[in-house]
Amino acid sequence: LAIDWMLFLGVELGGTTRYDSTFIQTTAMAGIQRFLGGRFYVYAGLGPSWVTESGSDYSDSVGPGLGGTIGVGIEALRLPNAAIGIEVSSTLGVFAHERWDTGGLNLTFVGY
Repeated sequence: LAIDWMLFLGVELGGTTRYDSTFIQTTAMAGIQRFLGGRFYVYAGLGPSWVTESGSDYSDSVGPGLGGTIGVGIEALRLPNAAIGIEVSSTLGVFAHERWDTGGLNLTFVGY
């Protein structure tokens, strides 16, 4: 796009366990990322999102819906064609009858 700006494609998985159920939100996204001072960056993306719930004797799924994510991070290790980063993000999935949000500390791998 321009110096310090880039388009990205990504997949984010966020999960949690409550009682005997596991919930996983998956969002496939396209977005924009802006580098600030070299290795620090901020980003936002949109795309389809799904939530699955599984337990000891059942499974359920919600979606697709619309997911949006925002985050900040740092590329901790930069190689000629790849980078490993650490970021904090928040994702909101909006579905026909409910909303799901996740947030977390992420380890990222980026290929150039």
